[in-house]
Amino acid sequence: MNERPGRTAPAAPQRRSARWALWALGGVVLLAVLSAAAGVFFLRLSLPKESGRRRLAGLTGPVTIYIDRRGVPQIWADRERDAWYALGWLHAGDRLFQMDLFRRMAAGRVSELIGSGALDFDERQRALGFGPVAERAAARLDPVTRDAIAAYRDGINAWIRRRGAAPFEYLAVRAAPRPWTIEDVVACFLEQSYDLTPVVPEDFHDLSDRIGLDRARTLLLAARDAAPDIVAGDSLDERATVSSSRAEAAGGSNSWVVAPSRTLSGKPILANDPHLDIERLPTPLYPCGIHALDTGLDIVGASIPGIPYFPLGHNGRIAWGVTAAMTFSGAIISAPAGADSMHYLWGGGSRAFEARPETLRA
Repeated sequence: MNERPGRTAPAAPQRRSARWALWALGGVVLLAVLSAAAGVFFLRLSLPKESGRRRLAGLTGPVTIYIDRRGVPQIWADRERDAWYALGWLHAGDRLFQMDLFRRMAAGRVSELIGSGALDFDERQRALGFGPVAERAAARLDPVTRDAIAAYRDGINAWIRRRGAAPFEYLAVRAAPRPWTIEDVVACFLEQSYDLTPVVPEDFHDLSDRIGLDRARTLLLAARDAAPDIVAGDSLDERATVSSSRAEAAGGSNSWVVAPSRTLSGKPILANDPHLDIERLPTPLYPCGIHALDTGLDIVGASIPGIPYFPLGHNGRIAWGVTAAMTFSGAIISAPAGADSMHYLWGGGSRAFEARPETLRA
């Protein structure tokens, strides 16, 4: 008996295996799509809404926040306190994790967030003592400044308390944001000031070990005196060239003003480059405007998340900027070794080091 020519049909077990493989592939694809959709949904929950109305405990009146097409917000409030509250709300909505890291840097608590790799940094920060200094400074704030910082703090905490997901960075480090205090804000200001002002050059300690403290101090002061504050030159190009070479050698930042007689508008122009680290993301600055009817507060410029402060900006009449002088502002002391290592020499006598216990957790 002759068989009909043609392909042999696959056996039943092979067909079942192929079907299961297709179902498994489809399941993996579906799981990937659902995971991506859940991730996008979660991320959107953590983002601030750019339209709508919110009732927030702590506000004493209406506040309007207008966000232009470039994403720069403008705050309009009847009372200045409500304006600072809204600034805290905005900063937290856009930069909460950055602010938390800023606060932890000031307090020497970064290792609690990212692990033991930051213990050396935290140890140095605890030695600087920004936390205790911030507590003492906060207790001496004048009423106007304290009220502005308190309102800013309340705005941050209102955002943290809102219903919604925390920024995704917290999920990555398995942490949650904690409420802010006035002392946290003051500590951030101290950290920002320290970041732009080297207390002691990094290589000074090594130099003093090699040639002695007195000779190292002499060299440090000689280098300072050799750099004039005002650069001489016969032309603007010459002065700019000299200034640029000095900046590359010593660091810092720059500002200059164009006189009204040299502008088309007949008004002066202020140019300011603070030389902050714009390669860091997000950047240290947060452009916005803040306006209040009761006090006439009217500022447009760049604020710093974590601080109710505008280092760069204008108020419609006066423009201002900030430069990092990077000047040496520390006090060099001599601490004898041995039995008297708990004292240091100062003003012809000796003083005892202040000791305080610190616990670092990672």
